[in-house]
Amino acid sequence: MKDFFEDLGKRLSETAEAVTAKAGDAIEIQKLKAQIRELARGNAEDLMELGQSIYDRFENGEELEFYVLEQTKVNGVTYILVTDSEEDDAECWILKDTSPEESSEAIYEFVEDEKELNGIMGVFEELLEDVEIER
Repeated sequence: MKDFFEDLGKRLSETAEAVTAKAGDAIEIQKLKAQIRELARGNAEDLMELGQSIYDRFENGEELEFYVLEQTKVNGVTYILVTDSEEDDAECWILKDTSPEESSEAIYEFVEDEKELNGIMGVFEELLEDVEIER
């Protein structure tokens, strides 16, 4: 009978340790999810500021000049990787052609969807092996 209670105590102790570890893991997962949400909000705010900056420059009559680094087509959509400077440490953006098929002029818009942006950035990174792109 003594062995039974010792075994029971040992199993209860092991179970309690496992539950505590799982609870700790769940807390860490929630902290990471909160950090991801915060970063996503920051990315969206940065993109809004960038768009506002470019729009303000356009509204003030300033000619916007971009340099196309690379172009690719994924699932029938044309994407271009552009920069605002030919210098080594320049900002770059991904734009996609949103013009109707029958249009003779291309209309490009900034890629805003993070999943799409990351996927296309991966394609450009493969195409431009000799260029380092910081995210």
